[in-house]
Amino acid sequence: MLLGKIKAAMRWLSGESRSGLLLPTDSAQLQSNGQTSSNKVVDALKLKHPEAQLPCSSTLLLGTELPPFEDIDITRSHVATAAHRTQGSGGPGGCDSSHWKDVLLRYGPHSSRCRDAVASLVSLLSNSIVDWNLIRALLANRLIALDKHPGNRPVGIGEALRRILSKVVCLITRMDAEVCGSSQLCAGVQCSIEEAIHSARDMFSSHDWGLLMVDAKNAFNSLNHSSLLWNIRILWQRASRFVFNTYQGHSP
Repeated sequence: MLLGKIKAAMRWLSGESRSGLLLPTDSAQLQSNGQTSSNKVVDALKLKHPEAQLPCSSTLLLGTELPPFEDIDITRSHVATAAHRTQGSGGPGGCDSSHWKDVLLRYGPHSSRCRDAVASLVSLLSNSIVDWNLIRALLANRLIALDKHPGNRPVGIGEALRRILSKVVCLITRMDAEVCGSSQLCAGVQCSIEEAIHSARDMFSSHDWGLLMVDAKNAFNSLNHSSLLWNIRILWQRASRFVFNTYQGHSP
């Protein structure tokens, strides 16, 4: 509820209405070096996905031996828990989270067998290396653009099943991960915007000064896959093969 009130307040302060969807052929305003120009939405979206580059050595965890792989055991109960927690619309296949909850939880022994099948799929992706061509369709996304007044925000909507698979792996291995530095205010916390506000307030109340840095860039699309996969192989061994299988190629 707090997040909704903050968004409404920001829209009121900026005089903006609720963001709407943009078509690929619509005109979009681009801002670069203080200059504003107009272009098609599809071209603006491409600019938000830069070409891959070789990773800088400073971003790689070097000088250590690669730890051994560790298999994880996945059961139907893990799938049931993840299905309960999954929300959102469907990807290109059209099956949203509500559909998958019905399939996995509602139909007694039939749903139980389906949970076993999903658990087997998660085990395959987590405990072995899978050919990208076999799972490429599972990792496809619907790319849409939201109007930001000015500019646009790209939103990739993946398959609900993929979200369930990822939640299963995180449910089992999340305590292994050490991926956030001390500057992160709210990683892994529900109601993260509220937690960020409380964290910032505590820091300001305990010091005579403070510095607020706001990242307004779509940084996720700038991550280097090679660095990501290499560092997770070292820091998050039990989930490393799942991450590799789902990020080894470019999702259509």
